[in-house]
Amino acid sequence: MENYTKALFIAIFIVISIVLILITLYFIPSIIAIKKRHKDLSKILMINTFLGWTIVGWIISLVIVINKQKKE
Repeated sequence: MENYTKALFIAIFIVISIVLILITLYFIPSIIAIKKRHKDLSKILMINTFLGWTIVGWIISLVIVINKQKKE
């Protein structure tokens, strides 16, 4: 029983770690925009939050962050 509990704890820890890493990766465009105090922050947050799961939305929000940074 002790091995089962230990294995369960390790599995839960791994799952939580993976979920946190994936959430961080999902919001990278928003995190960059917040750190750089981007002028289109609300637009980036909306695109990233609601369309980021499509991958295309995630790429669009990342491109907006990168392109606008270079011009300023």
